[in-house]
Amino acid sequence: MKYVQLLCSSVQQVLFEEEERAARLQERVTELEKKNQKLKDRVGKLKRSLRKERKMSRRYERELQELQHRLSAKNKNSEHHLNSITPPHRLGANNSGDHQHGFCPVVQFNVT
Repeated sequence: MKYVQLLCSSVQQVLFEEEERAARLQERVTELEKKNQKLKDRVGKLKRSLRKERKMSRRYERELQELQHRLSAKNKNSEHHLNSITPPHRLGANNSGDHQHGFCPVVQFNVT
């Protein structure tokens, strides 16, 4: 009879230890699940932030390209500097046409 009591006692002890171990493991699983959820939330926030920053970056890039396009168009429209001399071929109808033959009239000013 003592053998049976000892056997039952040993089995009960092992069962008790396994139940405690299972409870500790379950607590650890719960703790890790909470940490995992926090990390998932953090990753979601970072992804949203990254999407927002990429969107802003694309917007700024478009604005920069538009400004560069406007600047280059403005530079093309202002053919040359105001102080520069207009070449004869750009004078148009106001010129007598002598420039086509290599003759450019010289204007002399008399200073007295």
